[in-house]
Amino acid sequence: MLINKHQPDPGWERLQKKCSSHPFLQESTLYSLTNDLIDVIKTELPSFFTPKNEHLERNLVKSASFGFFHQRALGQNSTPEQARKVKAIDASAHEMMKAEMISSEILPADITEYFQAQENVKQQIRDRQRSYCGWLIMSPEYNSDVFELRTQWEEHVTQVGRFPLGPRWFAGHHDSSFNYHSDFLSHCYELYRKWGLDRLLTWDWPVPMEPNLNIPIAFDEDEVEGAGLRLFIPWYLLRGEAFDVRKIASASSLYSAGDHLRPWLFSTKSTASKLGDIRNRHLEFLYRYYILVLKRRYADRCKGNLAGLDIALGKAMSCTSETVRKLRPQLDKLYSV
Repeated sequence: MLINKHQPDPGWERLQKKCSSHPFLQESTLYSLTNDLIDVIKTELPSFFTPKNEHLERNLVKSASFGFFHQRALGQNSTPEQARKVKAIDASAHEMMKAEMISSEILPADITEYFQAQENVKQQIRDRQRSYCGWLIMSPEYNSDVFELRTQWEEHVTQVGRFPLGPRWFAGHHDSSFNYHSDFLSHCYELYRKWGLDRLLTWDWPVPMEPNLNIPIAFDEDEVEGAGLRLFIPWYLLRGEAFDVRKIASASSLYSAGDHLRPWLFSTKSTASKLGDIRNRHLEFLYRYYILVLKRRYADRCKGNLAGLDIALGKAMSCTSETVRKLRPQLDKLYSV
């Protein structure tokens, strides 16, 4: 079968020129730290990075904020020019919506309240997605499913250089510019549906589906059946607070959600649920930066510097080193080098 061989990302080519002799560039997956995390590690452990390694880590942050997968950039490039473009696009969309609301004679105070509410919802979604990632990467069943996919299809992913997006109704079943094997697509979609994923970013990193709020559904509804809850609620039912959408959704999840998601969905108390979200976000952070970067690239240096790393990671996470010390062994046990 003909497969479109992916081309190296320009950011990867720039990184190669600046760090051409570094052995880490031979890895198929290379995750980035952040400059703030590099700084705090250097403060606690001044000799942790050699000058050559720090040079690589700094340039990796500049090249791709999340890292590279088969020489393809993940996340945003951190150049000021790109940051300005993203900010300009967001500002333009905001002003267009605001102008439309003004033309509809919506009061200024209500417009301000609307945009603040939208931002609050976005932040809640981002926090919950991070928490879910932290829970997923600790799930033996999820990891087993990814291992099965990798066992069968790692060579194919290496050739294509990426994973397919979940199916969208407006783009057919997959990105037509890549000749994914049909059985590979089916296997990916099965994994995505089971765990509520938009895609895999790498073999290590799941990307949760985005909820469709206030916009037409983007997903192919037949393909994502079972990945979540679909509701149609006539506007008249939303008057006041008597009609509790949350209770309806919770009741539906009791019999609709798969058994594999019950430990995630059902907490006994709201306080436990809140603490669980924070704990899972901490696990997600430690998995990304400690497991996928520090332990994978600097295993020998980590062994002798765990106390200092716990302090540094705790500062980066805005938590205590004791919290890191309690969570880190759980990840170490599951993701031994």
